[in-house]
Amino acid sequence: TVTWVTEDSVKVEFSVSEYHEGGQIIFTQRFPQGLNITSANDPDQVITSFPSFQLPDKQKNKLSYSRGFLAHAGSMMGSEYVIDRWGNASNSLPGGMRSTGPLVI
Repeated sequence: TVTWVTEDSVKVEFSVSEYHEGGQIIFTQRFPQGLNITSANDPDQVITSFPSFQLPDKQKNKLSYSRGFLAHAGSMMGSEYVIDRWGNASNSLPGGMRSTGPLVI
């Protein structure tokens, strides 16, 4: 766990947990003291994210471009899902308040 304190004295904790048996990595972001005045004024926008992924350039990294993903979505966190190539994520990756869920790459 890494702890960071913003210039406004907000404590943020970031952690990465690796589970060797299942080949899984879990990323966690916590605000132990909570947050105030955090609206982005749009339910489909976020004010913070961890981790953040940059989509690969198809021409520079064909292997990474063809990697797949499973994105859980929907009001029941998995009642909907998208399976696609990582290179198509900018068009098919669900997002927003009702469609963001766990992401498997």
